Amino acid sequence: MVVIDPIIYELYNKQIDLLFKAIHCPYLIKPIQIDESEKEMDIVLDLVQEASDFGMRRDSIFIGFGGGITMDVVGVLASIYRRGIKYIRIPTTLLGAIDAGVGIKTGVNFKCKKSLLGTFYPPTYSIISTQFLSTLPLPQMRNGLFELLKATLVMDKSLTIKVEKNIHLFLNHEASQVTDEIIKETAFEMVRELNNNLFEHSYERILDFGHTFSGYIESSSNYQISHGEAVGMDIIISAHISSQRQWLPNSMLHRLLELFKKVGFTNMYKAQPAERFFAYLSELRNHRAGDLNMVLIKDFGHPVFTNECSIDEIQKALEFMKKNGIFR
Repeated sequence: MVVIDPIIYELYNKQIDLLFKAIHCPYLIKPIQIDESEKEMDIVLDLVQEASDFGMRRDSIFIGFGGGITMDVVGVLASIYRRGIKYIRIPTTLLGAIDAGVGIKTGVNFKCKKSLLGTFYPPTYSIISTQFLSTLPLPQMRNGLFELLKATLVMDKSLTIKVEKNIHLFLNHEASQVTDEIIKETAFEMVRELNNNLFEHSYERILDFGHTFSGYIESSSNYQISHGEAVGMDIIISAHISSQRQWLPNSMLHRLLELFKKVGFTNMYKAQPAERFFAYLSELRNHRAGDLNMVLIKDFGHPVFTNECSIDEIQKALEFMKKNGIFR
């Protein structure tokens, strides 16, 4: 059973139909549009019904074909259907290729709490092709670039600089050996980093960079701000807090700001009071077993953890965001 983003199916239906006809087994292609605001258990249960009606067995296989949201939903579906059957991820977005497509986490939202429900359930395969990026809309490209930068900023300074120098190639859809190398290097770096703590027995995860306030930004905007762009906003807030503590040189903060402005934000976020951002940290502590484990950086490729974050630091960071036209 193939759960596929309808836009992808519209663009590539001839190739996809030929592919599955060549397999010589019963298959069902289920195009379904899932937005972040709709990524809840009801969607999964609807797909369970479809799978049951189709006759999916213990030795059947699900295939998720689309962006990160599709990867999340199909992962939950596969992990609970008949107590878990095999599934394949085929990410078609930049975010999916370097993030959602290579991890083992699945998740759906619950009452505006992002990914509150989910499992650790590795796919049998992840098949990543950069061919799909040629038809990726610019907002989705930005979405992926913010996540790509999140990963490189905490893992590899030289790779971050490589992205910085070639950001225009992604934004102009100029696919090249350089962009393919960046995607491949980032995906493999992600796998190596995740492999050290695959089932998150430790709650100190450098890849949580950009994920301190991003969940709140998404939900408080009623998901008008996409996940990747919320991560980008979070990174600048976090970098500003690092700068306030004199951990990150001011020159690096402004270099990061200029880089993220080049990527560009599709929507402007209406800033909420600092008190609400601060209150959200309590929810984050619950998710991380009591500690904040906030990831900040001292330089490209040099992350550091902290368990403290004050309202005053947040307030100053929010003012910086407004001053630079990222928040309104």
